[in-house]
Amino acid sequence: MGKYFDKLNEYQEKAAALTAAMNLFDYDTQTNSLSKADKYTSKAIGILADEYHSLFTGKKAAKLIKKCMKEYENGAMTAVECAIFKQYIKLHNELSPIPAEEYRKFKELTSKSVKVWVNAKKNKSFDDFAPMLEEIVGWKRKFAGYRKLKGQREYDVLLGDYEPDFNMEKLDVIFEDIKKDVLPVVKIYRNSHNETYDNPEAVENFINTAFDENKIRELCIFLPEYLGFDMDAGVISESEHPFTMNIHKYDVRMTNNYSNGDFFGPVFSSIHETGHALYEQGIDDSLVMTIIGEGTSMGMHEAQSRFYENMVGKNIKFWKPLICRLRKMFPDEMRDISEHDFNIMMNRVTCGAVRIDADELTYPFHIIIRYELEKSLISGTIKVSELKDEWNRKYKQYLGIEPKDDAEGVLQDVHWATGEFGYFPSYVIGSAAAAQLCVHIKSVMQFEKCLEGGKVKDLKKYFTKNIYRYGKAIRTNEILEKIMGEEFDVKYYVRYLCDKYGGEKEI
Repeated sequence: MGKYFDKLNEYQEKAAALTAAMNLFDYDTQTNSLSKADKYTSKAIGILADEYHSLFTGKKAAKLIKKCMKEYENGAMTAVECAIFKQYIKLHNELSPIPAEEYRKFKELTSKSVKVWVNAKKNKSFDDFAPMLEEIVGWKRKFAGYRKLKGQREYDVLLGDYEPDFNMEKLDVIFEDIKKDVLPVVKIYRNSHNETYDNPEAVENFINTAFDENKIRELCIFLPEYLGFDMDAGVISESEHPFTMNIHKYDVRMTNNYSNGDFFGPVFSSIHETGHALYEQGIDDSLVMTIIGEGTSMGMHEAQSRFYENMVGKNIKFWKPLICRLRKMFPDEMRDISEHDFNIMMNRVTCGAVRIDADELTYPFHIIIRYELEKSLISGTIKVSELKDEWNRKYKQYLGIEPKDDAEGVLQDVHWATGEFGYFPSYVIGSAAAAQLCVHIKSVMQFEKCLEGGKVKDLKKYFTKNIYRYGKAIRTNEILEKIMGEEFDVKYYVRYLCDKYGGEKEI
């Protein structure tokens, strides 16, 4: 370690600690927030954010980068130090154009906005949240304007915060491929497809049953451990919208929502969030409490969560070792449910209005809708006041449905309340990368036997060795290239969906 990197290392370690503190506040706000705490909690977060901003900006940071660059070019840094240095430069470039006071105000705003969103969702009233969303959109536009390079568009700046390897030009092509080949299959299911069950009456009873919240919670705490989640280095709590938060490798927190009486919703949320959590717990110890000690991008992060949710959780082989447990936990609901019917139920196409409950076939269109709306909001093509109507129009256009209320519609996701514009495309990037990785996994291990034999933790071992341990040291396309010999290719996702749901696409 060179003497200048040694100083930079002090800065980045402090930045990692501040991030951990802000994440703890964020987690607490979404799980245990007190009604009278907002004013002072937001002030505390603002102070922490100001300190964080100062570590990457100003003349001292610029001089330090210049001096460290000589050590970097002279080969005086280890591979980990090089990765940290590159990430420090990236954060310097992102934060330096934003005035410190404005950055602090934005962080204070988003620390209060989640509670406003939660209440608006409970009241099913977009009007209750719209004024705050207007402020958030205004800040995101302004910050993107500060940061953009010559010829760059504001929304591309925001996309790069979550998945640096993809911009609008690339995403437009990806989404058009999905529309062209997958949307016709969706229309078939919308218009005429009927499932064939062994016992339709039992299935109807299962689907319409309000499941016991405590039993669902018990199952959803068992499943992460079964998949490999270390409960001595993690926590499972509850929130309005499920999420996973990385304090550091040995403190990974995930949440779920069990309140709607559904079975599959919380179960697949649990498996999805476990995919995120396993990634964070698999980071190499040498990266813990550094600015590269987390998943490389949200695209690769969602690849893990969507792989576990869909390729693992919606594969009947995964449930074969667990079916007796389900029958004991839910004797009345499961009594006349065959494995065949259970498989069809969890993979049925519903064309529903809620993204996190969506089937695999219609899921990408939930994301395409949000992507198109975000592009329009950030470019100023539509106003926040028009967002609800545009949301409903696009759901009618793509899925042939309209949300019954604002909670089921424009208010269903927490992302905009936290200012995460540019995040949503990561879900499709992740879903597609998951399909690509699944092809590879099946070539290097007996995937189906692994699931059926209850050896699902073997997947965690493989992903830890080949993806998790690197943290942010290597990017999404580098990981795919390293594992598969090729970069991201949406064709695997299109083929996966068409093969599973009866399309005729040949690739």
